[in-house]
Amino acid sequence: MGKYYALVAGLPVLSADGQKLPYEQEEFYLELQDVLSSKDKELLEWLHLEDANRELLRLHQEELLLVEQKQDEDTEQIDTLLPLEELRHIARTAAAGGKAGRSKQVPNYMRQFVHELYYEPQDEDEAENLKKSPLSAEDRLAQLYYAEASKSSNQYLADWFRLNQTIRNVMAVYTCRRLGWPVDQFVVGNSHIEEQLRTSRAKDFELGEEVPYMPQIIQAAEEEDITRRERMIDMLKWRWLDDETFVKVFDIENVLSYYIRLGIIERWLKLDEKQGETRFRSIVMGLKAESNASLDEFRRSTKK
Repeated sequence: MGKYYALVAGLPVLSADGQKLPYEQEEFYLELQDVLSSKDKELLEWLHLEDANRELLRLHQEELLLVEQKQDEDTEQIDTLLPLEELRHIARTAAAGGKAGRSKQVPNYMRQFVHELYYEPQDEDEAENLKKSPLSAEDRLAQLYYAEASKSSNQYLADWFRLNQTIRNVMAVYTCRRLGWPVDQFVVGNSHIEEQLRTSRAKDFELGEEVPYMPQIIQAAEEEDITRRERMIDMLKWRWLDDETFVKVFDIENVLSYYIRLGIIERWLKLDEKQGETRFRSIVMGLKAESNASLDEFRRSTKK
């Protein structure tokens, strides 16, 4: 992995409460294709797959995956960059009780996701014992994605996806507690961290020193205002990106962080061009003011 002095030096500074984007995230992605090394482009692709995940969910929701084979003739008329014919093959094979082999066109986690969506066992005993995931399609896809991506040989990228998985798992635990659902069915992963999330009743799941940003994750999980909760999570991620790239200014890690930051800002600006921007700025300013106080309060509460 090389250094990207000229690229980074020419990038406009991004702020979490920014009102304008110097690039759209996809525009930046395309620009990087002629700049990054082949190995670094592979790292970028893992982040870019989030767009593919949204597209896969759309195809599922619009019932465009499980169709008769003769309907494959319409693939050219359907607006998608995903390998639709291959995805349909996976879905049809699953519906017939089989499992399609690996494909260079479809990442393994996507293949597993489509298989789970449409699998119909042909054996009665298997049908009785089959346990469908209680998660929504969106959450299940995200879990499979994070689980595979967190195996990256790049430590920064692996840690980024583990952070995202931990955030989702903590949110799931708090949701289960509110609704009286079994926690173990919604927490994904088999590490010590996931085991603590399933079993510990401590406020910080006895992970306060082991998991970075656990106080902030818990603070977000306890927030009842959904919009504010999402902002808090994104601010937490922004701080993580700052910390992880502080001494890697010209490395690929900072380039990837810039790509992620563009996505964070872009998502909020698109929600509501006027109200969204005003609310976003007010929440960000509030979070900045509350940050140190809330962390001190959390530490005091865990010592009681």
